Amino acid sequence: MSQRIRGQEATVQIVVDGDVKGGSFAKITDFNLTPRTDVVETPFLGEIEDDLDIQHHGYDFDFSLHEQDRKTHELLLQIVAREQTRQAHPAVNIVVTFAYRAGEPAQTIVLENCFMKMDSLSIGGRKEYVGNKFSGKCKTLSAL
Repeated sequence: MSQRIRGQEATVQIVVDGDVKGGSFAKITDFNLTPRTDVVETPFLGEIEDDLDIQHHGYDFDFSLHEQDRKTHELLLQIVAREQTRQAHPAVNIVVTFAYRAGEPAQTIVLENCFMKMDSLSIGGRKEYVGNKFSGKCKTLSAL
C-alpha cells in the first residue's frame, strides 16, 4: 500500500476573526501554497563564483471551492466594506492538517494573518457547479 496521502487526507479550514468558516468554505476543491523565496547571486571582484543567498518573503496561496451558501459573498463584502471605511482587513488564518498513513502523526500548519481576496466567481454552465477562487499572501507559517 502506498504511503502517499491524497487530498481526502488533508483538510483546509478558513478562520476569519476567530470564526471557523463552514458551508462553502468546507467545499474546497484544491489548495496551493507557494513559498516566496528568492535565491540571490552576488558577484564579487576577484572571485570566480558568485555568492548565493536565500531571501524568504512569505507565502502565496490560492484555493477553489464550490458555492453552497452565501458565506463567500459575505466575506467578500466584509473585506470590501472594511477597505472602503479604512478599517483593518479581517484577521484571516488558514489551518491545513495532513493525516499521514502507517502510524505517522498528523501535521498541522497555520498560515497566520493572511491577506485574502476573491479572484473570481464562476458560473460554468447549466449543469456545472458554481465556483469561487480565492488567493492571498501571508508572512508567517507555523507548525503545530
